[in-house]
Amino acid sequence: TILLLALDAEVELNDGTALRTLPLRRFYLGYKKLARREEELLTAVRFPLPQPGDIFNFEKVSRREHLDIAGVNSACLLRMVGGVVEEIHLSAGGVAPVPLFLERCCAYLRGRELDEATVTEALRVADHEIEPISDVRGSAEYKRSLLRRLLRPASGEAQARRRCGAGFEQRRRVVPGRAKQRGHRERCPGGRRERRGGGRGDRRGTRSRHGARQRIEQRYARRNR
Repeated sequence: TILLLALDAEVELNDGTALRTLPLRRFYLGYKKLARREEELLTAVRFPLPQPGDIFNFEKVSRREHLDIAGVNSACLLRMVGGVVEEIHLSAGGVAPVPLFLERCCAYLRGRELDEATVTEALRVADHEIEPISDVRGSAEYKRSLLRRLLRPASGEAQARRRCGAGFEQRRRVVPGRAKQRGHRERCPGGRRERRGGGRGDRRGTRSRHGARQRIEQRYARRNR
């Protein structure tokens, strides 16, 4: 949804007799509330393709890289002409009751150069648009901090084009806990070496192997409580 919001998508709704289209940013009214009548079905989602030279990027911050709900995610479509923002679409998830299009932040950035003063004020505007809550994925303040990090660009057109102007760093983020998880995976071969060292039928090698697996499982269980 965050990707589609940044692409300025629209939805097609069909009640069996008539079709109507609605901008995706107007489709979400509130928590579990949609601008869809009971008899309507969502039959299509459409969006314009980015133009040549446009910059588009998406970021997701979560504990796991795959199969995990984002603590905060963001998307950006940026079009610059002569060092000035001609068009920009910013969206964010995990910071409001619904997937959020940052309308006021986008309106502020259009027609401006991406210098430090502009970026600082844009972050302030975005901070007033979001309404994060504290949950198992982080405190409200932590989520605000994450979004500021995602929206922080370098000034100047060349750096903005390299880092997607509205600020998404084009690199994979390392999230808390990832290094420890990798450490567990790196220690697993130790158990396999013990198994090979113990030899077939060696009880000590079997106990060591099972003990290593249990310790790893216990650490994961404690982390996920």
